[in-house]
Amino acid sequence: MPTRHAVLVHGSFSSERSWDPILEGLRAGGVTPHPVCLPGHGRRADESSPTIDLHTHARAIVEHVVAHDLQSIMLVGHSYGGMPMTQAWDDLRGRVAAVVYVDAGVPVDGQCQLEMLDDDIAAMTRQIAADNGGMLPAPTRDHETWPLSIAALTTPLRLREPLPVGVPRTLVLATGNTGYHHQQAQELRGQPDWTVIEVDSGHNVIGEQPEFLVDTILHCSR
Repeated sequence: MPTRHAVLVHGSFSSERSWDPILEGLRAGGVTPHPVCLPGHGRRADESSPTIDLHTHARAIVEHVVAHDLQSIMLVGHSYGGMPMTQAWDDLRGRVAAVVYVDAGVPVDGQCQLEMLDDDIAAMTRQIAADNGGMLPAPTRDHETWPLSIAALTTPLRLREPLPVGVPRTLVLATGNTGYHHQQAQELRGQPDWTVIEVDSGHNVIGEQPEFLVDTILHCSR
């Protein structure tokens, strides 16, 4: 069944505005975009707190879908957004028609975001948060950023049961951003329901390759 609603989940330190470069293209292609703002970020910055964890972010996605009574949706997550997106999928099983991970890791049950990273990077991240009251300070980038609770990265994914088979899953892999997800992509190639698409881009696929990403999402919505 064609999907007409794309629920967009931004990455760490970012906000719903990160999806702006592709919104017009999705609408022109007949897909209504729903850029969700995770608590503690963007227009919800005043909710920032060390208590915000993965499930807080996942609930924001679920609440948006339920409040708008969206059906046959596509979930699209960039970077860290792939983690709360997957957790939200657990509560939205009957509504999800396709899933797209945009240069994001694909978590398994019981795994947290930090466990996807090299041990030294994970340890450094924990130390930075410990020195800042459980928060990771907003990094300096070419756009506005917000702090992130370390709890968002240390809370494990908890699924009630395996996610449903038969739902198309796509991993958009940025070839200019090396990391753990490249090995993961090799493991996913050829697996049932999975498609891996490479793009000549850095990690910010949304900003660097917006037309490519629009075309990919529209193709996955058919």
